[in-house]
Amino acid sequence: MTREEEYLQRRMEEAVQLCTEFLLTNSSDIDLASKTGISSSTVGRRLTNKELIEQAYPEIKRNLLELGYNENLIPENGAELFEFIAKKRQENLKQGKMLGSQATYFNHVYKNNDQRVNKLSLGIFYSDIEKQYKFLVNAALYFKLHLKTLSELFQIDEKEIYNNILRYCPNLIDSVNVLFNHDGKDQTIACNNFLDYYHSLLNAARNKDLEERKRLVALIGDSKAVELKKRRNPGDKFTEEDLETLIRYQLKYALTATDLAYIFEINRSTFQKNVKKFLEGREELKKEYEYLMDYNNLKRDNLIGVRRG
Repeated sequence: MTREEEYLQRRMEEAVQLCTEFLLTNSSDIDLASKTGISSSTVGRRLTNKELIEQAYPEIKRNLLELGYNENLIPENGAELFEFIAKKRQENLKQGKMLGSQATYFNHVYKNNDQRVNKLSLGIFYSDIEKQYKFLVNAALYFKLHLKTLSELFQIDEKEIYNNILRYCPNLIDSVNVLFNHDGKDQTIACNNFLDYYHSLLNAARNKDLEERKRLVALIGDSKAVELKKRRNPGDKFTEEDLETLIRYQLKYALTATDLAYIFEINRSTFQKNVKKFLEGREELKKEYEYLMDYNNLKRDNLIGVRRG
């Protein structure tokens, strides 16, 4: 079985499991994630994929009947099942049941008086507004901070943030649009990671620790990727450090494997084989990588559909 076939099979199994559990319990995305061990962002993607649900329908129906579910309550086909789930999830949202994309960090930090969110400012590290927004975009792409999250963190209007990104970072707008419109990163995790980073950077500035500040700024930048491109020759074997650098670069900018192969002049097939092995045991990184692959596959399928149409 190829890597692609394994991925498609796992996606189908997740859809069957999640749809079955949802119909039995009418749980929120967060509760489904807790019960199944599948991330809340993946729960949301599976339950909103009409084509996938239609394909999984026969197995879902079989599961429900085996579990004693009333056959008269089961929608007659996959399309009706998708509509039923969409309607129930919308009702849940109105009743205050959290969907994966609504589980922002602020529901936790403000209730618990997390002091890390106090007095966040772009002007602390850079006085120049262009540098401020270049830092903001690098941080957003690296930590996967959504537009609403950035707005709440820095108390800046969403429209103002987006317009300034367009003005000062126009070369990154495609990656930013993917992040703001399609990324599924759990904002609880993303925001927590960023706040830890922000305050580490703040402490380095206060202590005038230039080396630590330089290291932290480089962490969200592309210096390692640039250095790798300069020193690597075609045909060189991938070290683990090389693979992590390439994977994080691909994740940061939401690149396809083809895009990455072109930029770094590497063999796409060889790279993907090495990635599969590298991601074993690195579950969080693996989830992010698979999410990107899921998005790129969907974008490719939609493009093919448009061309055929």
